[in-house]
Amino acid sequence: MVALTQPAVVWRVAGPLLLRIAARRPSSWLAAGMACGAAWAPQPLGAVAVASLALLAATGDLPPSGMPPSLGGWIIARMALPLAGLAGGVAIRLITAPLAATTTIPIARAAGVAVLLTAVTVWAVRRRSEVATADAVSLAMLTATAAALGGLAAGSLLVAVVSWAAMAAVASWLVHWLGRRTAGPLPRGGGDLVAGLMFPTPLRRVLGRLAMAAMLAAMVGWVLLNPARAGWAAALAAALMICLALPLVVFQNGSGEDAVSPWAALLRSAPGRRFGLSEKPPALAVETVVRHAAVLGWPSLVAAAVAAGSPVGPWPAILVVAVIAATGGAILGVGLVCRGLGLSRETTFATALALMAGMVLLLPVALGDDVAASRPNLPDFSSCGDAPRAST
Repeated sequence: MVALTQPAVVWRVAGPLLLRIAARRPSSWLAAGMACGAAWAPQPLGAVAVASLALLAATGDLPPSGMPPSLGGWIIARMALPLAGLAGGVAIRLITAPLAATTTIPIARAAGVAVLLTAVTVWAVRRRSEVATADAVSLAMLTATAAALGGLAAGSLLVAVVSWAAMAAVASWLVHWLGRRTAGPLPRGGGDLVAGLMFPTPLRRVLGRLAMAAMLAAMVGWVLLNPARAGWAAALAAALMICLALPLVVFQNGSGEDAVSPWAALLRSAPGRRFGLSEKPPALAVETVVRHAAVLGWPSLVAAAVAAGSPVGPWPAILVVAVIAATGGAILGVGLVCRGLGLSRETTFATALALMAGMVLLLPVALGDDVAASRPNLPDFSSCGDAPRAST
């Protein structure tokens, strides 16, 4: 007799239940709409970004490791609607514009690869250790962002895919290594400090240090030495703020800390029950955003002070600080509005990611230049005042 623990048998029993629950979640349909929109992305790398956001929106709260439903089955069920949305978007675009097939097929292929790589990253990160949902999502978002930026800089989708797979392996090793060295979250009243502000888990502490190092390098290379590229530093700051602060504001360490049974994550997904941000006080969301803004913003403040006497002045660094503040305000605004509406954590997260996906898809169209719009392009600060214009 076939053992009931075999994956195929377990999936035949639990699979229909997981798929029905996924179909009843508003975040699943938001993810399907995002994946459908990826078919209209102006570039394959834009489709990669939107498809990755769609998969993360569909995944939502992760179940505790090693407990039913299995993590693999959970993610497979959550992939169903994004993939269906992508297929539907491609079909609609091919029907309405058959001559666009030469561009639609590569974009659809890139989006499908992004969905698969994002799912594999989330699975690889969570299966190695009982990582909090917010930390696992942040790590997956950082991996996808770094891969997309690498592919954009190299002008190659292949570079993005290869670097994505390599970084997913590194991320899996990192959480496994941290899981063996530490046990459980750090207490709120103590623990290691990053720039004087405490991060709640060991993985969050590592991510905070890496983000701070990235901003220090950006301040030196893009703001102090080459102010004309301050837009790249601002874009990096916004991406880091979203990847680090948004999951923590929404999930506040997620299912791992408050699951009372192996099926608690499924109950949280049921439409009949509301598990919104009201579980945590709004002050905690504000504290989270301020903490990350301080860690990411202090290199810019230092750069502004250093460059105050230069011909360019402190304006490039002030731009980065302003972008960090605006991004943090947007995260808080979305979170608090969704909290006021009584939306669940998963729906709140999917709503925020849908807004991001809309910006990725609509901004190039609004600017009217598909290529230039995909790159930060701000006024040349080196031409301010009496400074000579940069040679071309």
